Amino acid sequence: MSLEDYHTTDTLHFKEVFFDFATHQKLGQWKVNVRKLEADLAAHKFKRKVIFVTVHSDMERGDLFAGTDEDGREFAMKVEEVSVSQRLQSVLLIFLFQFMPRLFFGYLGNVITRSTLFLLACGPLVEFEESFLALKSSIKR
Repeated sequence: MSLEDYHTTDTLHFKEVFFDFATHQKLGQWKVNVRKLEADLAAHKFKRKVIFVTVHSDMERGDLFAGTDEDGREFAMKVEEVSVSQRLQSVLLIFLFQFMPRLFFGYLGNVITRSTLFLLACGPLVEFEESFLALKSSIKR
């Protein structure tokens, strides 16, 4: 709001998006939401893009919270690939999750290339070296 006094809608575009991709169904909905966000951001040809991501991290491992599971519990994912087993209709399915590629799914990754990214996360993300290094590697890609 403090920036609105200095910009017009042609020079400042603010978009707030909430993410939750902790279940297979929610991941599908997230992909739909990302496509809408891609179109909205691609329609604006700004020279600078600043992205703020606010997320909690698991106190015991530094993993990032991706939302809530089917039982309403917070679901944390490693920044890098991790296998998650989930029983669905008596069939054991294995889903491969990566936090950052899921957050910036599809063409959105291209739209935000060369943006300034601020990741506001809890301390455990950087306290656990494995999580911190995985985050740095994921952001570079």
